[in-house]
Amino acid sequence: MLSTPKDPKNKFALYNLGLIDQTAGRAQPAEQNYRAALAVDGSYGPALFNLAILRSAANSTAEAIDLYKKVIALEPQNAGALLNLGFELQKSGQAAAADTAFKQAVAIDPKLAPRVPAPAAATATATPAR
Repeated sequence: MLSTPKDPKNKFALYNLGLIDQTAGRAQPAEQNYRAALAVDGSYGPALFNLAILRSAANSTAEAIDLYKKVIALEPQNAGALLNLGFELQKSGQAAAADTAFKQAVAIDPKLAPRVPAPAAATATATPAR
């Protein structure tokens, strides 16, 4: 069930309702609330980021990529968005772009390094021949 804040133009309230729904595992109302927040302010980073997470979980890779790119355009130092963008690019077969996003994420936040997969080229050369 989609809750409506007293002020339907309050992006913060809409975002918070989406976050509550997302935390409770209710993806559809969470997405509706994030989209409503973005209808008020299309450049509201937290709603873009969380919507990207939901779209990724729904295997809407292309949309997730677009959303993460919007977050990064607004917040170039958002290491989490860069990391997640890398995963989405990797899923879509864009290995070189994924590796670039992963490198940028780790440059901003070195603690993310253990979460980054090996580059596709390195993985291919590391596989023993039979």
